[in-house]
Amino acid sequence: MNKKVLLVALMFCCATLLVAPSIMASENDLESSQTGFIPNWQIGEEWILEASHKDLKSDVESWQAPIQWVFKVRAIKEKDGVECYVLHIYANTSNVKNQAVLWLAKNDLRPVRVIDLYPTLNGMKYSEKEVDPNSPQPLLSEDTIVPYDLPVFPLENAPVSRAQGADGFSAYGKIKKAIGKKFAKVRNVGGLSFKRTVSQDNKQPKRQNADGFGAYSAQGMSQDAQKAYSIEISEERAQNDISQTWRQGYPWAVASTRRDRKVRLIKYQNKNNNPNTENGGNEQ
Repeated sequence: MNKKVLLVALMFCCATLLVAPSIMASENDLESSQTGFIPNWQIGEEWILEASHKDLKSDVESWQAPIQWVFKVRAIKEKDGVECYVLHIYANTSNVKNQAVLWLAKNDLRPVRVIDLYPTLNGMKYSEKEVDPNSPQPLLSEDTIVPYDLPVFPLENAPVSRAQGADGFSAYGKIKKAIGKKFAKVRNVGGLSFKRTVSQDNKQPKRQNADGFGAYSAQGMSQDAQKAYSIEISEERAQNDISQTWRQGYPWAVASTRRDRKVRLIKYQNKNNNPNTENGGNEQ
């Protein structure tokens, strides 16, 4: 073989060995950054949601006076071998007695135990929702006015449409389809079991919720531009889809809407009593 050809071949091999690790590293970094968002909490953290309910008895569209709900992380305890946050939710007014206690897995916030407390003529009573920690699905606040609707984590954004090249094909390769998940849900009513499909779709966040809180903005709350995640949860034949916007740095959805309820995050206070502190999540 010609010496010049051999020398060129050796130089090419060396260059490949030097460049390849950096390419692999950048690909690994890209993959890890796409694994999604999961809020994380600490004992003592507290935030407040304001929920408005539609007056279903009115002939014209009207909304009842909003209720403020306090979400407080009471403890971290083990349940059925799973380390859980114990989240207590109650109204910031003595007129509303409804409460809830959620046991959520510390690593991904999947429901492990869900307790609803409600007033009756014979005093306060409670009921437990049927949840399967081994088969995560969106947690919907059905049969209660406590607004604890929760998606399945981690959250990911639907990809932005890519520019096309002159030949009509995508200039950057194939466009990945929007991220969606489906879950089989079995609900028992009056001794009968009903199976329905619950879907969770990730969408591009609306600008007013991605760039700031927009219509849901709370006075004094940070407006720093951080990642936003927009999801929609729908249950087969329920006709009451839920749309939520989550933002990295906040412990709960900053906005949540459905046909008969509108919810917004109005205050966040961490365990050190620093209001509106952004330490409520991490990018994994």
